[in-house]
Amino acid sequence: MNQSLAEPPTTDGSSDPKPPLRVHTIEVEGLFNLYDHRIPLHSAERVTVVHGPNGVGKTVIFRLLDALFNQHLVTLAAWPYRRLEVDFGSSRVVVCQKRGKREASARLEITFGDHHETFKVPLESLAELEQEAELLSDEWSRAGGTMETFREIRELRRLADETRRAIRDSALLRELSDRVKLHVIGTDRLEYHGAGPDTAHRWYPRRPKRVSTVDADNADLRGRAQAARADSSEVAQRLDRSFPQRLISRAIDSLTAEEIQDRMVQLGELRGRYDSLGLLDKDGTEQEDPDLERLDDTQRRVFSLYVHDSQQKLDALQPIAEPLRLFLDTVNRRFSQKQLTFSHRGGLSVRLDDGASVPLTALSSGEQHLLVLLYDLLFRVERDSLALLDEPEISLHLGWQKQFLPDLLAIAQLRQFDVLLATHSPAIVGDRDDLMVPLSLGK
Repeated sequence: MNQSLAEPPTTDGSSDPKPPLRVHTIEVEGLFNLYDHRIPLHSAERVTVVHGPNGVGKTVIFRLLDALFNQHLVTLAAWPYRRLEVDFGSSRVVVCQKRGKREASARLEITFGDHHETFKVPLESLAELEQEAELLSDEWSRAGGTMETFREIRELRRLADETRRAIRDSALLRELSDRVKLHVIGTDRLEYHGAGPDTAHRWYPRRPKRVSTVDADNADLRGRAQAARADSSEVAQRLDRSFPQRLISRAIDSLTAEEIQDRMVQLGELRGRYDSLGLLDKDGTEQEDPDLERLDDTQRRVFSLYVHDSQQKLDALQPIAEPLRLFLDTVNRRFSQKQLTFSHRGGLSVRLDDGASVPLTALSSGEQHLLVLLYDLLFRVERDSLALLDEPEISLHLGWQKQFLPDLLAIAQLRQFDVLLATHSPAIVGDRDDLMVPLSLGK
């Protein structure tokens, strides 16, 4: 495999994107100066479960992976370890960390393929460095600080600036970030922190304004549905404009009356499914079935083109319809005496069996955790990604824990991504000991 970071440009001046990298094995040596761990991922099943006593580093390994592939070098240097290696089958990335006992920074040596880069990284976050420099600067201005204080301020700012510049200019880090798609589902799931700068990293959010994740997911789902409907409308307009010309030019072959009948039935069933998912508007009219046996050749051409175009218009909704169906079905199999529904206008709603409406934020902690987990997995995790899922058992009833892994395996296969799951719950694993990788206290 060619490991060059700079691909030759194509004839149109652009460069072909490199394929995503799939993680095969993760190894960390000397974690906390105590532990050596090796985690082989189960490629066929797409789900790997890591377990072990508290304190052996399950969550820390997740944070190190997140930091490596999302260019958070300060986090990558935050915990002591000698070596971190991620193997992709045909290539690998290795991080070696070196630090002194009293030093305020660590040296990270990162090797990917034939490329090697070294970074000097402060052990404090960039935001903390800048805040410390600002406080010293204010104190220095008010009290007439010493030259030593001035040098300290300048050194803090230099460290922060150099780290940002090194990250920005690194082709190696950029390629890793582009080719390894990582999605973190941490334990703090019910408060949504949104997108933002590095000063509010996902593991340590500092934003004062937070919103409920179920509300944020609801807004996101409405947006996705509206975008899918806009795509369908665009397809419809394009097909409608070209309908006369395509009819005259015989753009598609005419179907038989029996074929048209079959396609009309299939379209009716598909519209019914999409309508039940809340993706379509009910027009309230009953359509009479045409007498297809009496169609002449011209009419069969018209109907053939009609069913072809109708299928294309509905196909634009398929990317959201399948995960939405699985989301609603899975949640409603778990819910008791209530049902979750969706409308492209109003979004998600919950109704009790007596018809009373329940706000999403009024659901129990376990119900909200279930919604958030399933929504993340079905809608936010991209194809060919590695999802890091920490303690999915939080707030889930024992029965729901037992049902979670089969659902996760089905979702991972359907959406084609890998999952590395950390848990303390035997109920999550159930009888799938074959998926487990233990992290022990010994080396």
